[in-house]
Amino acid sequence: MTTPPRLLLAAAVALGTTVVSAQVSPTDAAAVPLAPIIVRAPQTVADEAAGASFVGLEALPHAQPGMAGFAELVPNFAVASSGARSFGDIFAVRGLTNTPFFGDPAVAVYLDDLPLGAGFTFPAELTGFASGALLRGPGQNTRFGRAGPGGVLQFTTPASVAVGQPEHAVGVSYGNFNARSVTLSAGGANGSGDVLVAAGYDARDGYVRNTTLNAEVDPQESLSTLARLRYRPVIHTELTLLLTAQRARDGAQALVPLGGPLFSVARTAEGQTDLEALNVGLTAAFDTDAGRLTAATTHTDWDLGPYSNSQVLF
Repeated sequence: MTTPPRLLLAAAVALGTTVVSAQVSPTDAAAVPLAPIIVRAPQTVADEAAGASFVGLEALPHAQPGMAGFAELVPNFAVASSGARSFGDIFAVRGLTNTPFFGDPAVAVYLDDLPLGAGFTFPAELTGFASGALLRGPGQNTRFGRAGPGGVLQFTTPASVAVGQPEHAVGVSYGNFNARSVTLSAGGANGSGDVLVAAGYDARDGYVRNTTLNAEVDPQESLSTLARLRYRPVIHTELTLLLTAQRARDGAQALVPLGGPLFSVARTAEGQTDLEALNVGLTAAFDTDAGRLTAATTHTDWDLGPYSNSQVLF
């Protein structure tokens, strides 16, 4: 009996498969080494040790200079924004977080020697800040008077300029939703001290529109400033006065129905968010043979209100 052609073809394919599989057996093939793959962190982040990251804030996009932009560059640090400046924001370090409203922060925030309050009062803008260092771990209270269980986030102002060489800088940006920002800074020094002044304006249109009122729900506009005065009355003694302030006039938070639409609402009233914040610190530093002795006193004033939106049910 003659075998049908299709059976012969199937037998040939099966035989060929068996032979090929024997030729590429893993036990007979020589190992081929792969080229090494090296992943490098951005040059803007420097890790001094396993628990510390240092970031120069000039690396931040000019349109996103706040805490959220800083968190994008630092491992193990995340910021979830509520849309009302820092009020209601969540700051997480290695899984440790604060509660959204009035909870103790997992990380304490400093500007030089000036503590910047609780989580809901953290600065939304980093006007005049030069760099930031995230120092992880609960042991940071040995270096700082106030620290969180997740560590300390310390921002620093620019170094003093050289005597007789004043510096000035201007930054401008523009983006979608009419987002615009302007920053100005100037510094100078003489033989007994130096001064630094920085100011910023930031605004954008809203993302959500109220079709009943024909108005935007969530526009934002803010002014922020920083001033630092250092005075050295005698050798080995330095007095520093540091001030930061912010004034924001925003709309309501961008809340929409869960079922949509996502960028429009229809209601008869809208809210507003007015924020005013002030941080002032006076520091005295003395260089001695045993080390540097520092004493600081600070004052923080923060006011958010009125926040009114009676039509929150959809």
